[in-house]
Amino acid sequence: MSAATKTILTNAEIIAINQDSLGFQGKRVKQSGNLEVWGKKLKNGDIAVCFLNKGTASANMSVTWSELAAGLGMTISSTKTFKARNLWTHQNLADATGSLSATAVPSRDVVVVRLFAGDIVGISSPLARAHDAGSGMPTGGLLAAAAGGHGVASVADIRGRTVRTGQGSLAKGVYVVTVSRGGKPVSGRVVGR
Repeated sequence: MSAATKTILTNAEIIAINQDSLGFQGKRVKQSGNLEVWGKKLKNGDIAVCFLNKGTASANMSVTWSELAAGLGMTISSTKTFKARNLWTHQNLADATGSLSATAVPSRDVVVVRLFAGDIVGISSPLARAHDAGSGMPTGGLLAAAAGGHGVASVADIRGRTVRTGQGSLAKGVYVVTVSRGGKPVSGRVVGR
């Protein structure tokens, strides 16, 4: 198996979409000729969006929240802002309000984005910048930065499985960190690169 194939088959963020605990199937929410947009409801109010280009040329594609809501049988305010993450490139995207676009989706290819209903902890903090720069920040430092001075109560992977918080680094993926703020648990997401 080539390294490229192994990377595709073991993409933890894509696997998490498939294995989401809500168990909903993806649905086509929009189609125009050879261009399709698929969506899937996920736990925590998140949404997976797949832009599928079955054509012979690259294409710009988009979907509005009203199209997603109608196709998935849910309610999404047209003013709702989601944090967005490209699951193939493992990069955080600009916040999306009202719609989501994918520019130059290659011919016979896909762009898969996860829309986060809540915060991705540290998305605009030194934590995110250091981690995006490939700092290999140890787990303890990552969690301390994510907690913002509050005690970390728990860390789980996107599937809800508890993650060891000792030595080492977090693997690629998105983690849910719960901290105690004023005696109340508050959860947010941390991106491991």
